[in-house]
Amino acid sequence: MDSFISIPTPKTPTKHCTRDQRLQCQTLYFEAGWTQDDIALQLNLTLGQVKYALSHRLTPQKQSRGRKPFLNTPQRKRLIEWVTSSKQTRRVEWVDIPPLLGWDCGIKAIRTAFKKEGYVRRSARQKPPLSEEHMKARLGWAEEHKNWTEEQWFSVLWSDETWVKPGRHTRPRVTRKIGNLELYHPDCIEPRYQRKIGWMFWGSISGKYGRHRGVFWEKDWETINEGSYAGILIPIIQEIL
Repeated sequence: MDSFISIPTPKTPTKHCTRDQRLQCQTLYFEAGWTQDDIALQLNLTLGQVKYALSHRLTPQKQSRGRKPFLNTPQRKRLIEWVTSSKQTRRVEWVDIPPLLGWDCGIKAIRTAFKKEGYVRRSARQKPPLSEEHMKARLGWAEEHKNWTEEQWFSVLWSDETWVKPGRHTRPRVTRKIGNLELYHPDCIEPRYQRKIGWMFWGSISGKYGRHRGVFWEKDWETINEGSYAGILIPIIQEIL
């Protein structure tokens, strides 16, 4: 009849063994070929401590705290380079960017990357399209009048109008640098054209006469031509002057 003798393993108060004990465990197990029970008996460790020492590194790695970044710096640079490459890419919705770039990330990662690089999502500003001739004419006008006196400016009547148009009033959104640096970048503005119909409010102001009364009317090019508007505005201007 075979007899079985169980050797009790002493317990140690420490939860984990030291670095030197882990080194001894790994040396005896991997180099000398000792069993885990022999190592526990020889080093006065529990069997659980021996198993832990054999399955972990000698020096425990400190876990980094805080949320890890979703996209690293090269990926963020590529993202900015791609989104600022054209007028169309600036208008791409952020949720559609990962599939276009072949990335396995979500909208939260894209939003965080843009925030780190100082980019935001804003409505595109509207400006009339300007040709080279228009730009030269405006620059020439500014150069011609930059030395005007206050009395000369008082003789000028400034007028402007605002429109209310039917239909949808949503503006396209673009990705641009935060602040005013790219506020009027050619890729971040939306061309503004005259509409055939709408409701216009016209007003004027001058340094000599101050603000004049406003004018409101409905614009319909099918029944009223531009000459009709000139006929409306000319008497008003003559009344002001």
